[in-house]
Amino acid sequence: MPHPKIDSRWGHDAQIVEYETFFQKVDSTFYLKSEVHQDVHGHWNVIKSLVELSYYQYEFIDLAVQKALMSLELAMKLRHKEIENNDWAYHKTMKPLLYWFFKRGYFETDHKEYIDRIDWMRNNYSHPKMHSFGGPFISHNIYSPLNMINDLYEDRGLRKERNNTWDRLQVVFDRINNHGGLMRWENKETFPIYFAAIEFVNNKRTPAEIHVAYRVPFTLPNTWKKGDSCQIHPAQELSFHGIEVDKGFIKGKTIDTDTQFTIEPFTEENKIPEFVEWKKQYTDFAMATMHYLAIASPIHSRGHELIKEFYLQ
Repeated sequence: MPHPKIDSRWGHDAQIVEYETFFQKVDSTFYLKSEVHQDVHGHWNVIKSLVELSYYQYEFIDLAVQKALMSLELAMKLRHKEIENNDWAYHKTMKPLLYWFFKRGYFETDHKEYIDRIDWMRNNYSHPKMHSFGGPFISHNIYSPLNMINDLYEDRGLRKERNNTWDRLQVVFDRINNHGGLMRWENKETFPIYFAAIEFVNNKRTPAEIHVAYRVPFTLPNTWKKGDSCQIHPAQELSFHGIEVDKGFIKGKTIDTDTQFTIEPFTEENKIPEFVEWKKQYTDFAMATMHYLAIASPIHSRGHELIKEFYLQ
């Protein structure tokens, strides 16, 4: 019997040609906290195998996502029994169960839209209307239920503090992402940035560690049109503590060198005319090439790595 070969669609969609390269693109190593019920751990042993098999048959990724969503439902039922000392009513759907934990602060997210999305995905896989598959482009959906399962066993008090810090940072970053901003270092180096995003806030450590990413302006092509491909320049990583946040700025010190910096949105007083013109052109470019969607993907991947490290602590 011939040895199975890589599904040719991997090479087309993800530039994967070797088994080792495959695992750089789709990470098959998942972590579940030891407190999670062993029945759920059993589910994830199967999910790991499905991800491995997707190297040879593309659609196994979709089965892995489906199984991950089922494992989340199982984990919530078992955790509910641990907390309430009674079974979740069998006839109830997954959505009330999701919201039972959401309203009590058991999930890292505080956005109901995220919860509704998880419920929609579960229903879509359970009651399909047609054959469809997403392959590697939906592989990130495996991590959502995985992280939510681990969330069930985290400290809710620390989570509330973490979300408060996140919200304060996001107020500043929203202004930067709309209008741009300045990065100022204590050595007087100053430069504009057009995008900033939070990767993770780790307050299990003292002092709390903040991980963010930002992007600096780049040279735009001379011409572009709708549908053009675009190059994604690497984001700059920044890990810091000693945070001071105001609506007008963020101050902190880098973890590795203890260097002080300030991030501040542009205002009428500090805006740079050249950046204002660049931002206008970039907005047209980003809409035509979908660049604004692609710039967040590597940051989300780094966020998954940081969350995994957080669960391990």
